[in-house]
Amino acid sequence: VPDVVDKEFRGEGLTKALLEAMGAEARGKRVLVARAKQAREALPEALREAGCEVDVVPAYETHPATREVTEKLRGMLESRALEAITFTSASTVSGFCEAVGEDAAALVAKSGALVGSIGPITTEAAIARGFTVHATASVYTLEGLLTALETEFTRAPR
Repeated sequence: VPDVVDKEFRGEGLTKALLEAMGAEARGKRVLVARAKQAREALPEALREAGCEVDVVPAYETHPATREVTEKLRGMLESRALEAITFTSASTVSGFCEAVGEDAAALVAKSGALVGSIGPITTEAAIARGFTVHATASVYTLEGLLTALETEFTRAPR
């Protein structure tokens, strides 16, 4: 059972919640951050700034899609077979672009698929890669993402 659960589901919110839970005793505390191999540095940097000793350990990593999967995905986009594409992290945006190719954003736009994002950081990453993001979750969870997409689909019938 966790002692602290972030209400924002992002590094800055977790930092705030952890530091509040540790109180004045944060300085000198040793903190283990188990996370994705490729992740933002917001949490460890903020904890270090507060005087914590921070060890970052990669607990998982993302691997690229196989060529077979990539070709199938491109085909689905080209045939307009997808109604929505979801991004759950900045790394999924990068992975998608690496898999589909440098024309990923243009191909998605041409496909007519709605683009959904799990939160503002992921939306920023998608926009930086040229995507139009139609729905961004206000609660940064999969349920929040689905709710945002449902709202967008209801608002803009297809």
